[in-house]
Amino acid sequence: MAKSLEELLGSAEVAFSNGSYTEAENLLSAAVLLAESEHSEDESVDELTRAVVMDNLAEVYFEQGKFDKAEPLYKKALRIRERVLPAQHEDVVHSLNNLSALYFHQGNLEEAEPICRKLIHIYCYALGEDHPEVANCLNNLALLCKEKKRYSEAERLFQQSLIIREKNLGMNHPDVGFGLADLATLYQLQNKLPDAEFLFRRSLSVLETAFGRTNPDLVPMLETIIFLLNEQGKYTEVEEFQRHLLELKECTLAPNHPEVMASLQNLANYHFLQRNLDESEKLIKRLLSIKERSLPAYHPQIANSQSDLALVFQAKGNFKSAETYLKSALTAQEKSLPSDSEETATTINRLAYLYSSFGRWKESEGYWRRLLQQKEKLHGFKSPQVCESVYNLAMCTFKAGRNDESEALWERLKALSPNLRDLAYATHYLAELARIKGDNEKAEELYLKAIDLKTKAFGASHSEVAQSLECYATLLAKTFRDDAAEHMRSCAKAILRSAQLTASGQVPVR
Repeated sequence: MAKSLEELLGSAEVAFSNGSYTEAENLLSAAVLLAESEHSEDESVDELTRAVVMDNLAEVYFEQGKFDKAEPLYKKALRIRERVLPAQHEDVVHSLNNLSALYFHQGNLEEAEPICRKLIHIYCYALGEDHPEVANCLNNLALLCKEKKRYSEAERLFQQSLIIREKNLGMNHPDVGFGLADLATLYQLQNKLPDAEFLFRRSLSVLETAFGRTNPDLVPMLETIIFLLNEQGKYTEVEEFQRHLLELKECTLAPNHPEVMASLQNLANYHFLQRNLDESEKLIKRLLSIKERSLPAYHPQIANSQSDLALVFQAKGNFKSAETYLKSALTAQEKSLPSDSEETATTINRLAYLYSSFGRWKESEGYWRRLLQQKEKLHGFKSPQVCESVYNLAMCTFKAGRNDESEALWERLKALSPNLRDLAYATHYLAELARIKGDNEKAEELYLKAIDLKTKAFGASHSEVAQSLECYATLLAKTFRDDAAEHMRSCAKAILRSAQLTASGQVPVR
């Protein structure tokens, strides 16, 4: 009979090692029935054998997430061992650890805490207060306190655990690295971002030394450090960690893996925002090449990279290349996506803005109009998205000298938008159109209203206020009120000077 039990346990161990949990569960269930039916002259041995079998079956349940089935078995095994063995016996400790881990995974912190404290007491008694096992238990209790939002107690326990680990294991031991990361996470939860960043950096250094720079387990920590640096506005320090993250993913994943491509994209975006346009261009071209080799022609992801590359060329003043890539992106999206997709709308918007920024109003108008029609269909005629498109089309027709059409659009914006800024813009350009038409009385009324609206919407020292003052000055000079015109120009110059602004010459397309 004992041999049959050994065979069941041996076969279950093999199945468990191979990940065949159902088979292991069946074998161990049979083993439990067999062990409980057996009797031996040495009753204590029989009980301990039953505890082992129950423990093994509970572990199989645990690995499958069947915590409700694992818990009673762990408890039975613990009761047997506590009755038969000394309180500090390693098998008792093993059972306590199993039950504690189960409660952690269940989120049953109330049940887990007394077990954690009991384990600390046992380890301190059996091994001494400075033993690494005591440090592990202190760290576990700290994690529990953190989950229960007892942050001060958690901090004290994490620090106590770290002191023991550093003293006994050395400053560069992996357990020290993990302990630093746990404490850093606690500080991050409390929004102590500089402290969290400092400890995550220390942890990363320790774990790199222990496991190597390209260990995939470092990914979450690198991503967290990048997040913390961005949150603190330390943008110039981000590149080092983004490059490390990319290097790590490239060492462990295929070149066209989504995570590799995401890291390339993030690094390219970082350089674009830092105005390192050559580096951004190089990275986006690399990403585009990967996508073109691994995805079907006209795939939306290819279009995304083409559109991003166009933005880089536009920022570099290379109109022709920007236009070429945006048109390629739009062609791909039109072939692979619904006509009213957000991705297509973004590319149309970028094309319209490209033409507007280079003063090519006739070409930009068609795209602004197309975008307006799409947003009317998607969002309704009175939505904020439609108001934005009306503004852009009104500005385009104004710059193109299509005054009647522009006037109708500015009037539409006034009627549609509840936004004070939109009302201010519309009033200003309606004043401009009235002045151009020679309706000076109407123009003056509208300029004064626009100045008031812009002051309320932007503040008295904003360049938009200065713009309306300058335009009003032009009207005053035209109607032979030179002193008043000079006063308005002086006010406009004072605003620009105080705000340290210079005219950019760009069309204010949003």
